[in-house]
Amino acid sequence: MTNSTAATTQIGATVTARVTQILSFGAFVRLDDGTEGYVRRREVTLSVNIDPREVLRVGQRIVAVVIEPARPGRRLELSLRRLAPDPWRSFTARLGDVIPVTVKHVYAEGILVEHVPGLDGFIPVDELLSGDTLAAPETLLHTGDRTEGVIIYLDQGNRRLLLSVRRWADRLAVADDVVDRLGGERRVELDALPGDSDFSSAFERPTPAPLGAPILIVEDQDEVRDSLMARLRNWGYEVVGAESAEQALARCAEQPFALAIIDLDMPIVNGLQLITWLAEQGHDLPIAVMSVPDLIAHEYDRLCDLGVALTYDKLYMEDDILVDLQRLAQGERPRLSSRRAVALPAEVVGLNALAATTRVERAAPARYRAGLDRLCESVDADQAVIFYLDHAARTVAIVAQSGNQPLDPTDLYRLPESPVKDVIVEGETLWRNRVMSDNVSRFANLLALLKFESCIGIPLEVASRVEHALFLFAGRADTFDAVRLREATAAALLFQSLLESQMLEERALAVGQLLVTGELATAISHEVSNKRLTLASQIANARTAVGHATDSGNEADLREVGRWLDEMSRTVDGLRATTWTLVQLKDARQEQPVDIFWALQQAERQIALEAQRSNVLVRLLAPPDLPPALANPNRLHYVFLNLMLNAIRWTRALPERKGRVRVSVELVDRDGTPWLRVRFADNGPGIHYNLWERVFDMGMTTHKGGSGLGLYIARSLVEAMGGRLYVAESLRLLGTTFVAELPAVRVL
Repeated sequence: MTNSTAATTQIGATVTARVTQILSFGAFVRLDDGTEGYVRRREVTLSVNIDPREVLRVGQRIVAVVIEPARPGRRLELSLRRLAPDPWRSFTARLGDVIPVTVKHVYAEGILVEHVPGLDGFIPVDELLSGDTLAAPETLLHTGDRTEGVIIYLDQGNRRLLLSVRRWADRLAVADDVVDRLGGERRVELDALPGDSDFSSAFERPTPAPLGAPILIVEDQDEVRDSLMARLRNWGYEVVGAESAEQALARCAEQPFALAIIDLDMPIVNGLQLITWLAEQGHDLPIAVMSVPDLIAHEYDRLCDLGVALTYDKLYMEDDILVDLQRLAQGERPRLSSRRAVALPAEVVGLNALAATTRVERAAPARYRAGLDRLCESVDADQAVIFYLDHAARTVAIVAQSGNQPLDPTDLYRLPESPVKDVIVEGETLWRNRVMSDNVSRFANLLALLKFESCIGIPLEVASRVEHALFLFAGRADTFDAVRLREATAAALLFQSLLESQMLEERALAVGQLLVTGELATAISHEVSNKRLTLASQIANARTAVGHATDSGNEADLREVGRWLDEMSRTVDGLRATTWTLVQLKDARQEQPVDIFWALQQAERQIALEAQRSNVLVRLLAPPDLPPALANPNRLHYVFLNLMLNAIRWTRALPERKGRVRVSVELVDRDGTPWLRVRFADNGPGIHYNLWERVFDMGMTTHKGGSGLGLYIARSLVEAMGGRLYVAESLRLLGTTFVAELPAVRVL
């Protein structure tokens, strides 16, 4: 390895350095000899466009190669990417193999994808979906989406890779058909491979992402402005230039722009002043700035405050701008995030920790307990309790509590005549530090419940009514000062939010049950009507058979009467099973052993008509001798119904192929405890990985006309039963797998 001093003048030399600052467009480093260096964004990783903040950290030591020597006004240029091993040399896949990929760019001709950093491929538009009508790629996939494709062309020497999602989906469909019919598997041969010209023409020709308005370039140097404008026009974009801030303001007054790219270092009126003027005049458009990295780093916080969207290293901006134009075309509105750290008061830091504790995904009682535990630790309390006062019945109940002192429920009857009632009814905060010596008579009934010396009581307003109160207790006098009171008051707002959320969840559950009932009404009505018609026919046939048997006394005629009576009995049983769903949605039974496969069969029966109408095949798979799940039967039924109905709707989004929903169950071990894992896999369009968690948010829906409650309620119910519900996998254009995990009953 050469020394750092020589490295400042030798291109290709390897050096070590320490990261000193990381921004979205690159990283600043300092070599061992003190030389300042810079690694621009595209030189950090083989992926080229990865944000350096995702892979580097301040203080990290790196090994890099010199690609540009230091010059006056320019730092030493380094590259990490060029020291990384070439992924093409280790790529062993062959024609017909299936590989995972991530979308990098979306063009009219197809999709540029990445298998691993530095190894890109292309999916032509006609290899995305089956069917006669080709959908626009931008309506199917977006940057960052993950999917899989089968290799249909490979030229490692020229680094060319062509993939097909369509053929992989077709192969999966054929394999499913074979499994359904024969119970075996079968290899599907690929179609004829395209020639070199098909691949290179689609892969190398960029297509502009529609922005809906021109791009404004503000640059005082004619040659820089003109060359950038020419480049953008060659890519197919409409571009307007301005040589000064005044001219840029005049251009913005004449017409709207999709993006303004502004040089920071302009004479007379610089870029920062221009951005300020644009904001003052009400021009709301994305703004990108271009300059040398040092100037951008120096002004970075001001750029954040001004709402700047993007920053570009002036010498290398063409490498990154196409990606950002794609993001803007897809409706994104990027914005720089400030790197400044703000020192928070200690009580605010504690409150943030408490908020993080109560946001953990768990059932409501566990969230309350975790929050109260954290609050007790923060304010030195021995006990924390959330009380509920029923005004009509004049009774007090405990919603949640934390602490080691056991509370006797038989003493709660005293509390309607205690400070608990006073805090709730009067809506005023209570703060006492010497209860035993100064306020024994007033606190007598509360002291019968637990012993304490210091006390804080805070009313909690939920749904515009005060029926709850947060109380903190300590056995020592003078425990709670003004700072701890302020922290407890702030924490009370969080517990109000939790109570509001719980109330909302309960209402949403009731609405959700009605929604599912409504969605199934047509199917249930249809099934009931069919059974009523069948029963009427069977009764008529039985009457005829009875008449024949009465007239003839023939034993065969009597057997026929018995056969029709048996058929009528089975039909009546079917009617009972059909109405069972509506009955169990009202059932309030608690957790109990439930045959998981039986529960899935009952849910599948209710959605059978919906699946048939949607041309979706639903398959249930489970090994024998599964232990039962510990679950609430009606909650479990709701969850399974919702997940199956969702899967059916998703598969309808791709009418080019037959919809398939595969529901499978397996027994897994988690830390020595048996769990049942139920997988709901569909072959629909998939979900962008950024939405894997958001689909469970209240109001979030990926279906047109959806309520946004189904998955939110389903997850809440699964968590209330001690389980988990999550997206395990989703590949765009190939399908999504949801997983519900539930505790199993130990079989001895």
